Amino acid sequence: MPERCDPATQAAIARIFATSKQVLYLRLDGIGDAVLANSALERLAAAMPDAGITVACDSLAAPLYEASPLVSRTIALNRWALHDDTYRNGASKLLSTLRPD
Repeated sequence: MPERCDPATQAAIARIFATSKQVLYLRLDGIGDAVLANSALERLAAAMPDAGITVACDSLAAPLYEASPLVSRTIALNRWALHDDTYRNGASKLLSTLRPD
């Protein structure tokens, strides 16, 4: 939890963490950045132990997340295809069906 927040903001963040059931962790960067960001995923899972974590990531990094016991679902996206309107709209619709908290 951010230490620089005022107490009311900290309380609001704590309520969100306590009640969230579905989290979308979106990482469309490369494999190296995905490895470096694993500590953030660990902290997220620790802060929200009752929440299922869905990771939407680049298809090349997907195996890293699929192997993680912290991740309940992995959605592999081709980040280079996101410039295509049809692909991007399809990905957007898929992610919106998750209805994350």
